[in-house]
Amino acid sequence: MKKTAPKFCGYTVIALSLALAISLLPIQATACYVVGDCRVTGGGEVTSGIDPDGGWDGTLAQGKYRSGSGQTNRYTFGGQAGANTAYPGPQGEWTHHQFAGPDGFFVFHGNVIDVIVCSDPGPCNPAAANGEYKQIDFGGWGRFNTYQDVNFEVQDAHWFEVHIEDLGEPGNKPRGIDLQSISCPSAGSVDIFAGIFGVLADCGCSDFYRIRIRANADPASAVVYEAYGYLTGGNFQIHQPTGFDMK
Repeated sequence: MKKTAPKFCGYTVIALSLALAISLLPIQATACYVVGDCRVTGGGEVTSGIDPDGGWDGTLAQGKYRSGSGQTNRYTFGGQAGANTAYPGPQGEWTHHQFAGPDGFFVFHGNVIDVIVCSDPGPCNPAAANGEYKQIDFGGWGRFNTYQDVNFEVQDAHWFEVHIEDLGEPGNKPRGIDLQSISCPSAGSVDIFAGIFGVLADCGCSDFYRIRIRANADPASAVVYEAYGYLTGGNFQIHQPTGFDMK
């Protein structure tokens, strides 16, 4: 049976819990309804994390985040959300490897994706051949496979949330502009999990990534880890679903 997803005034929502997805959207967004779908892969610059079979090929993108204290976390990350590699949907997996910086060392693996929201119609060239949107948010549950010198208590499961902006190919292309400018805000554009909607991303920027990991499995628990920034290596691609994904 073909899967579909509701689109609330430009926000395509795929969720195990539709009530949760709707609760994340602005009230006025629930006024209209059409059908849509989307997925994302992220990883190395050559493959963008895309496996020929529709999953993740295991490659990683790179990023760094400078905290308010001036210290820098360095990390790699990759995976996919929305490809039909498991059931029930939405499907996906996400790995974030924090390998240097004040937040210690850990490998976090998100293995349950609960909600996916795509927004900002009108993809950047040449990414326009892949899908309809520039931004995607997804959230779910995962666990720490390994960790050392972290500043929080590790639980059996943690809620995590990711925001991605696919702004062209390759994801870390030099633009010759100030990434702290209004065109490329340091904290990115849309942030549905923080109630920020409707901000359009600029195709002149590099691809953007943000992850938050919360204290436990409750999506409302405190944030214990957050990192964000424009890619220093690798690439994202937001795709239209394939026939396989819609099964």
